[in-house]
Amino acid sequence: MVVVLGIWAAPLLINIIAIGFKSNIYKYELAVNLTRIIFPYIGFVAVAALFMGILNSYNHFLVPALAPAMLNISVIIFAITLSYKYGIYSIALGVILGGI
Repeated sequence: MVVVLGIWAAPLLINIIAIGFKSNIYKYELAVNLTRIIFPYIGFVAVAALFMGILNSYNHFLVPALAPAMLNISVIIFAITLSYKYGIYSIALGVILGGI
């Protein structure tokens, strides 16, 4: 529910967080689009944190410890391989797929 609300309210969020972007329509639209693309990551992270807590309670620490590294690796791979074609959107895609 929070994710859907965040995607829907992305223009309002950008107006609150990045007030100066409204004067530059390109920056504003880019920020709104990236916010909408990356916002589902919050839902993925919430579920992942729940499972990490469960694994930690069973004394399984390796997988929860490696999860942030997998996100970073995903972002780096997508930035290197797709940035020539998709630009900054490749990083957004890397964040989403790394969060899964």
